[in-house]
Amino acid sequence: MMKDPEARRAVLLLISRGTITVHEARLLAGVSRQLIHKWCRSTGIVPGKARNARITRAWKGALNERP
Repeated sequence: MMKDPEARRAVLLLISRGTITVHEARLLAGVSRQLIHKWCRSTGIVPGKARNARITRAWKGALNERP
């Protein structure tokens, strides 16, 4: 299990950007989803919020693209 501070920092950064999901984060860091949620709670990050915003922007952009 990788619980080092660098892994935690990377997980929180990527989740806050909406780049990865909790499931992906736990696989990358080698920790439980519960620990990922604990890390997020401790820093005020809501995992799904950033991801949903990122996907919504991508969706709207795709709708506006011209072939």
